[in-house]
Amino acid sequence: MTARIKLIGSDGAMKSVENTPEIPYSYSRVSSFDRSCGTYDLEKFQPKDNPMCPESFVCYDGAGTLADTVECVNSMDCAMLAGMTVFYGDDGKDSRMNDVILFLRSMIPHHQNAVNMAKNLYISGDVDCSNEGPTEEGDSVTTACLLAPIVQGIINTQNSQIQTMRGLLEAFDVTEKKECGLKDMESLSDADTCTTTMSMFGALVAGLGLVGLN
Repeated sequence: MTARIKLIGSDGAMKSVENTPEIPYSYSRVSSFDRSCGTYDLEKFQPKDNPMCPESFVCYDGAGTLADTVECVNSMDCAMLAGMTVFYGDDGKDSRMNDVILFLRSMIPHHQNAVNMAKNLYISGDVDCSNEGPTEEGDSVTTACLLAPIVQGIINTQNSQIQTMRGLLEAFDVTEKKECGLKDMESLSDADTCTTTMSMFGALVAGLGLVGLN
């Protein structure tokens, strides 16, 4: 974390308008789209703007009122699909190590999708639990109070696991992920080293199942 301190005189004017010292990098800024979803850096994964993804991961037949969450989940699933479509193998590593690396590269975006879905539900207010004190046997428990510990557990536990897995990739001296492009996917053959780790449908089912089961 970095910051500059600007001193203001008694007249209300800044003592110096010059931005010193220089900060040698740009600050990351959360887009309005990500702010509404409770996520970070997902705006570029909106399916309409990403050739790796279908137009939508969520089907809608007109039942109920379409929520803004749909667009958020579409971007989350698109990011997971892109993140889990990775090259297999690193130079100098044997097959057993490369299997571990593939697991880590694929599991990180898988976990991140679960975290993003949990954060999105968390900021919606739908899991705000208002129960005070212990719940007595036979008392009814609201859906929010049942979901709150699940959502918090996903965010805390899987974020911790993501950090551990990234640490392992760093220890193995490999990049976190190397995503295949569309040309790589179109030229797949038995001899190719580019492995699509999950189908679009499989990625979506796994992501939704992860939120439901963890």
